Amino acid sequence: MEQVYTITRKKIIFLSILYCVLTFSIFSDLLRFGNSVITFFRASLPVCIILIFLNSYLGKRFFVLVTLFLAVSILQYFLFYTFYRPGLNMLLGYTVKVLVLYICIFIVFFMVKYIQLLDKERFERQMSKYIIIMGIILALFFMLFSFDNSFLGNIQLDNQNNYGCYICAVTTFLLIKCKHEKSIICSGLILFFCFLLFINDSKAALFGVIIQIGIFFCISGNNGKKKIFVFRRYIVPVFLIIILLGILIINPSINEYPLRSILLEPVRRIIENDPYSVYASSTKYRTNTTIFALSQIWKTGGFGVGPGNTGILLKQEFPSLNPSYTQALNSPSLAMHNAWLEFALDVGIIAIAIMLMVLVYACKLYFTKRHLSQIEELLILFCLSFPVWVISASGIYTQYYLMIIMAFLVFSDKNKECFKIRR
Repeated sequence: MEQVYTITRKKIIFLSILYCVLTFSIFSDLLRFGNSVITFFRASLPVCIILIFLNSYLGKRFFVLVTLFLAVSILQYFLFYTFYRPGLNMLLGYTVKVLVLYICIFIVFFMVKYIQLLDKERFERQMSKYIIIMGIILALFFMLFSFDNSFLGNIQLDNQNNYGCYICAVTTFLLIKCKHEKSIICSGLILFFCFLLFINDSKAALFGVIIQIGIFFCISGNNGKKKIFVFRRYIVPVFLIIILLGILIINPSINEYPLRSILLEPVRRIIENDPYSVYASSTKYRTNTTIFALSQIWKTGGFGVGPGNTGILLKQEFPSLNPSYTQALNSPSLAMHNAWLEFALDVGIIAIAIMLMVLVYACKLYFTKRHLSQIEELLILFCLSFPVWVISASGIYTQYYLMIIMAFLVFSDKNKECFKIRR
């Protein structure tokens, strides 16, 4: 009994430390030492690395992953600055910073995996509760700053669109929880989040939540019978697309922006490779950077320009920014506001392969599997809506809340449930 108690106490201590570190990472923009770049999470990185190497299983894999990542990155940097853009000078400080940010993402993934190893039987339920609680707190901060951006004094929130992404991410869990636990509170939160995104002009995030609700309706219900399965998974999406086309014909405005100009015009220009001549507005800038990034992926053969170099390229290719974007004008790089495309150009074929594998897996579950577990439902909602709402983010490297959710979906037992089922 003494041995069992000691092991249990040790697990509790380790789990407490791991959850504490993850919380530090989620609130990196708030939990920092004064106005310095040193956050609580960055200060705890030595502890994280020690914890990882205390477990031989995790330590070996972490060492191999980081070593391979650095080796491939160095090769990409060499080719980029030697052959692709020889006129550019490598910014050593910026490069080291980006590499450290990538390694921090690896650390977050390994922290989640460590929790899964320690708390294997309860991992899905406990981690999903944690994700929902953290997501609601993030939304609360977003709401408070929306009405009074000085309520915490000199501390400022990260980009509001980043918080829009957090709301989209937690809405995924609230939808599934609402379905299985029949929670009225979750339904109310989802409606409130939609209102919050609307009043804060987080257009991409709002579209993302709407898409999530549409996908949720398609995967809900009793799909045991083939006719119901075909109706919900195949026919309902067609009706939803028809409704969307009808809305586009009506062309309502969102905060004085016509819907067609937000959606159709950028899509047309991207397909036709027709960038705007002037890109002072947010929509025009994002359209032009998307066209540019797609062309660079093609020109480099998908090899990748190296972590962080997409921002360096954008800084060189897009000098005529809106004068009000003072932070971007004074930065050595520019944010692309399209995380998955930036990841594809930075890392290359490895990133493209990972994203395609995840997307194909989610589509396969959606179109072929009748009875979905709760984890599979979460995975479908998150992965199929992610490419839409994440384009609002101003850099994804420090959005650790999203990384925690990705790690949870990767390491969870797909056959387990994370919410109670109430008939």
